[in-house]
Amino acid sequence: MNPFRRLSPGGVRYLLLGLVFVLVAGAFYAGILTERLREQQAVRAAARPANVPPDLQAEFENFLQVWQLVGREYYYGTPNAKQLDYGASRGLLSTLGDDYTVFLEPVQQQGVREAMSGDYEGIGVYLENLEGRWLISAPIKEAPADKAGLKPRDEIVRVDGRVVTGQSQDDLQKQLRGTAGTVVTLTIRRAGASDTSEIAITRGVINIPSVQLRMLDGGYALITVTIFGDKTTAQLDDALKEAQAAGAQAIILDLRHNGGGWVSAAQEMLGRFVDPSRGPALLEDKANGAQAKLLLHTPTAVPTVGQGTPTIVIPTRTPAVLQVANPKTEPIVAPQGGGTTFYELPLVVLVDGGTASASEMVVGALQDYGRATVIGTTTYGKGSLQAVHEFRDGSSARITIAQWLTPKGRVIQKQGLRPDIEQAEGDDDPQLARALAFLRDGR
Repeated sequence: MNPFRRLSPGGVRYLLLGLVFVLVAGAFYAGILTERLREQQAVRAAARPANVPPDLQAEFENFLQVWQLVGREYYYGTPNAKQLDYGASRGLLSTLGDDYTVFLEPVQQQGVREAMSGDYEGIGVYLENLEGRWLISAPIKEAPADKAGLKPRDEIVRVDGRVVTGQSQDDLQKQLRGTAGTVVTLTIRRAGASDTSEIAITRGVINIPSVQLRMLDGGYALITVTIFGDKTTAQLDDALKEAQAAGAQAIILDLRHNGGGWVSAAQEMLGRFVDPSRGPALLEDKANGAQAKLLLHTPTAVPTVGQGTPTIVIPTRTPAVLQVANPKTEPIVAPQGGGTTFYELPLVVLVDGGTASASEMVVGALQDYGRATVIGTTTYGKGSLQAVHEFRDGSSARITIAQWLTPKGRVIQKQGLRPDIEQAEGDDDPQLARALAFLRDGR
């Protein structure tokens, strides 16, 4: 009996060959994400669509039997082929235990496109799924979520009273997005807290520039970059030209709450502040995944409790070191046609726990080359690279293909980057105040 008798030929082809394609060829956020877009043609079957090739029958014996049992016995009715296809793809990637290797349905992929272009309606947050819990990677600056006081690593427990733990990203996005002017109520649990609180947020049009310039007293140019998206480089060039025309004496680059984006945009940002002859923008390792997994998934040992030591001991945090031979290097990309650069002007970078992914790449390189002083709190710690494979129906698979390191080989993944000057957040922006004091007084 053919276990796919209830599916159309197209459904069989899409599921099995799509499943194998994801497994062999490979492909969120953040971050949102550091990723490279790889446009893929739709997967096409090499065998007759109604038949399952013998090698696949052996490889997926249990899966095919379960599929057959669902079609024959499931009481509530068999889902359609597309639902089974998406569910199988999600399940396959979830077995890898990597929060950034994921399958996105078309509506989710569309959400990523909108975030990169900056045009959509909702509350304005970047999300991360960790062990079934939905965390805010970073709120978009000046978006409704940011104005309502949401912070990086806040956990979304309920939306309008509905528990979201274990939900798909598709379901959560549908609840968070909506017509501008409508209200959504989030139940939030702050990191380290046991209690929850409810926050009502009025949705708005999220159409913000990724780069904003504000000239401060003393000739300091505050350049805020919210995402490394499609328009970031062009907007950064405009801001730098305006800062130069205004006679900027120093630059404060604000990467707080920046969840990342295109790695190419990060390379181009570095090319505005660091001469490409200094070295690479980052190191990329594709050959030491087993070592990296062992290193980053092994808990740090808790120090011995001695006489007079408190009974609650925080584990030491020894920076991870990944031994990489001959890593691939990615270059710093200078502006074309003699664009504006600031290779000598004093530079301070502001970071926090929402500084993630591509923005961490920029911070790491600026630190390694001694080009900037970094002020704030430890960054998020997302140093893996995803290839993005888009399919014909608008869905996509994101596969972690490498880990990137700073030019000096520092590990970012799960470690984050420590600032040169620690400064906690607070009212009246003490981090910015510290940056201004540093530029004025050198301390």
